[in-house]
Amino acid sequence: MSVTHLHLMLTHIPIVGVMIALCIYIYGYYSKNDSVIKTALAVFIAMAIISIPVNMSGEGAEDAIKNIDAISQQALDQHEDLAEVSIGFMMALGGLSLITLFAMIKKHACAKKAKVVVLLLAIITCVLFIIVGNLGGKIRHVELRDVVPVTQGN
Repeated sequence: MSVTHLHLMLTHIPIVGVMIALCIYIYGYYSKNDSVIKTALAVFIAMAIISIPVNMSGEGAEDAIKNIDAISQQALDQHEDLAEVSIGFMMALGGLSLITLFAMIKKHACAKKAKVVVLLLAIITCVLFIIVGNLGGKIRHVELRDVVPVTQGN
């Protein structure tokens, strides 16, 4: 398995995982169900861990495809730049989720405020991951780009 294959195989997991965890978290938050919130926090932590090899394999995947003619260098550069920002948000979300989980288990006073911060950070991270994934698709998929090349009719 190549680093490109690894990147493409794993990259969808944290994108979809964060979206699902955010939905679970919102449900738990508004229904005031700490068990549901703890489940979502555990998923955020898992997605942060999975994001590490996704991020680390990105450079190798870029090296493997950067000289292919059909590649959009602009989409590749945008994907890479936003991925660097997004991984920082994901690591912050994973770390804060871990702290919040322990605070909830220990019934620490900061847990209530931490849950609000996790919610906001999760929304931002989810949006960033969706945009990064979309940009990643545009690297190779012409049909996803804003400008589709015009071809001659029959």
